Amino acid sequence: MEMQQPVPSWMPETYRSVIRHSGHSIRFQPLPGVRRVMRRPAPMSIADWSEKYRYVSLSAIQGPWRHENAPWAEGIMEILDFPSVVKVGLCKSVQSAGTETALNMVGSRIDQQSAKVIFVYPDKDTGRNVMKKRIVPMIRHTRQLSRHLTGYVDDVQGLSVQLAHTWIKIGWSGSPASLASDPADTVVLDEVDKYMPFTSNKAEAGPIELAEKRTTTFRRLGRAKIFMLSTPTTENGPIWKFMEEEAELIFDWHVRCPDCGREQKMAFSRIRWPEGSAADASRVESQHLAWYECSHCPSRWDDEKRDMAVRHGRWRSRDKGLSIASALQSSRPSRVGVHFPGWNSLFVTLSECAASFLRGLTSKSALRDFWNNYAAEPWKIVLESTSEAEALKARCALAPGMVANEAVALTCGIDQQHGGFFWVVRGWDRHFNSWLVESGFSPDEADLDHLLYERSWPIDGEPGLRMKIWRAARDSGGNAYDTGQTMRDEAYLWLDSRWGLCRGCQVWVTKGASTSLPTFSKLGNPLRQTRSGKKLRSGARLMLLDPNRLKTSFFERLENAIQGRGHAGYLHEGVAEGSDYLRQITAEELREEAGRQVWVQLRKDNHFLDCECIALAQALWEWPGGGVNLLQDRVNVVEEAAPPPPRRPKDERPEKGRRVPGWRDRM
Repeated sequence: MEMQQPVPSWMPETYRSVIRHSGHSIRFQPLPGVRRVMRRPAPMSIADWSEKYRYVSLSAIQGPWRHENAPWAEGIMEILDFPSVVKVGLCKSVQSAGTETALNMVGSRIDQQSAKVIFVYPDKDTGRNVMKKRIVPMIRHTRQLSRHLTGYVDDVQGLSVQLAHTWIKIGWSGSPASLASDPADTVVLDEVDKYMPFTSNKAEAGPIELAEKRTTTFRRLGRAKIFMLSTPTTENGPIWKFMEEEAELIFDWHVRCPDCGREQKMAFSRIRWPEGSAADASRVESQHLAWYECSHCPSRWDDEKRDMAVRHGRWRSRDKGLSIASALQSSRPSRVGVHFPGWNSLFVTLSECAASFLRGLTSKSALRDFWNNYAAEPWKIVLESTSEAEALKARCALAPGMVANEAVALTCGIDQQHGGFFWVVRGWDRHFNSWLVESGFSPDEADLDHLLYERSWPIDGEPGLRMKIWRAARDSGGNAYDTGQTMRDEAYLWLDSRWGLCRGCQVWVTKGASTSLPTFSKLGNPLRQTRSGKKLRSGARLMLLDPNRLKTSFFERLENAIQGRGHAGYLHEGVAEGSDYLRQITAEELREEAGRQVWVQLRKDNHFLDCECIALAQALWEWPGGGVNLLQDRVNVVEEAAPPPPRRPKDERPEKGRRVPGWRDRM
C-alpha cells in the first residue's frame, strides 16, 4: 500500500486543498542531464577548484595543478575571489605562473558561474597561439570543463570557443573591433605593457579602457572580475601606473627563513656571488654561484633553501603588513595590486638573477631586461641623443676601406631612396664587436650588384687577402618610383631575381615592424607576389625588424666602443666632423611617448642610421642561419689578384712591320 506524501507547505492553500482530497503521488527518475542541471553544488573558491580539477598541459610541470609548485599563486586567487575586488593588477617577473593563475580563475568561473570571458593580448598572433596551446588544452584536459564542450568542430576556433552555456573570446590591442560589442563578466589583460594604441581611430578609447567597458553591466551585479598582468616596462607603462595610481592596496610576498623562521621580503641587494661586479655572468649562472643572505640571521640560502623559504611564505600588505584576509576585510578594496620579483619564483634561480644584473653592467638593454623581467620594476627613461662630437669618440685607428684583422664576416645594410641606394659595410668578429668599413651611395641596381658581388676590401695585417660581403639586406621602402611601381615592389623583384644564387653574398629584403617585436628581427612569410600582383617564384621571405630596439642597440655599441667595453661598434678614422655619415647617424634622439621609448627624427636624412641598423640585425643570432658567433673562421675571403705585368718601354718594342726573330733564326 502506497503511503500518501505530505503536501508541501509552500503551496497555496487552494492547491493544497485539492491535492488533499483528490490528488495522488507521482514518482519518476529525472534524466542524467536534468539531474546535472538541477543539482547545485556548493560553491568552491578558485584555489580549491584549481587544486581539485585543473589540469596543466603546457608547463615545465605538467599534470594536476598543485599549489606547492607555485605557492604564491594561491594568494592571488584568494584576492580575485574576494567579493569587493573588481580589478587585480599583477606586476610580475618572468616565470611567475601569472598566465596559469589567470587560467585557473577563468576555468573556475566558467564551470561555476557560466562566465563570459575575454582575453586581451598585444597582437592577434599571440592571442591565437595562447588559444591553441593553453586555453583549448585546458578545457579539453580538465574534466569539469570538457563536459561543457558542444562537440561541434566549428565551436572551437582560433580566436573563440563556444561552450554549451557560455563562450571565450580573444581580443588584441591593435583592433577596436575585437574588443567591442560583447559584454563579459571576466576580462584577462595579459602583458598590458606591450599593448599598442589604436592607430586607425585616435578618438577611440585605448585597448585597456575598451576591454574594461565590456564589464559595465556585470559590475552593477557584483560579478565583474578584471585581471591585469604584465612585466613592467617604464614608469608610465600601464601596469606600473596601476600600481602607483589606482591600486588601493598592494601586496608583497614575504618568505620565511628555513633556519631562524622569521619572515622577510626578499631584496636583490642581499643576493651575493664571488668577485662581485667583476664576476663573469655566464660562469655565475652555469655554476650556480649565487646565494642569498637572511636579513635576520647569518644563514646563507642556496636555491634549495630559497625554495623552502618561498614555500613557507605568505602575502603581506605593503602598508600595514597584514595578511590577505585581514587586509581585505578591513579595507574592502575594489582595486588591488600585487608585486612579485623573480628571486621569489621557484622557476628562477638566484644565479640567473645575478647573471642578468652582471650583463646589465655592460649593456643598457641588458640592464633594462634585469629591471623589467627579474626585479619587476620599471626602467627609468633617460632621454638620450648622441651628438656628432660624442660619436666621433668611437673612432679607432683603422683606415677607411680596411677590414679589421679580428673580423670574420662583413654585413651590408642598404636603404633605398629616390634615385639610388645608401649603404654601409661593417665588419664583425665572433664576439659581436664591429668596425665600420665603408659607407656610400649607389645610383642604380647595377652599381649595387657590383658592390655586393664584385667588390672586396683588404684585411688589416694580412697582405694579399681581401674580404667580400657575407650578408646584405635592403630596406623595402615605400614611396613610388616614376615608373609607377612602388619601391617595395622593386625591392621584391630585385630579391626574387637574386634569391638563392651562389654568388657568395646572401641577400634579403627587410621591413620595419609596425609593432614592437620580442627580438631584433623576425622571419616573415614567403613572398608570393608584389603589391601590384606580379608573381614571385623564388619563395624568398621578408625579414621584419624592430627599429627602436636596433637603434638603441647601435648607440649602445657606440658607447661601448668609447668606454672600451665588449659588443663595441667602432667607426673608422676617416669619419670626419660634419660628414654626411656622421650627421645622418645622429639624426634621431630617444624620447618617451605614452610610456614607451621611441626614436624621433631631428633631421630629415637618417639613411645611414637605417643602414647601420640593418647591418647590425644581420650579425645577430636571430637572423636565419644564426649570428656571427657561429662562424669558426673568416668567410668570403679572396686572394688579391696579381697586378698585370708592366708594359715594355716603347724603344724596346719591335718596329711596326718588322719581323720578330723566331726559332728558325736561331738554327
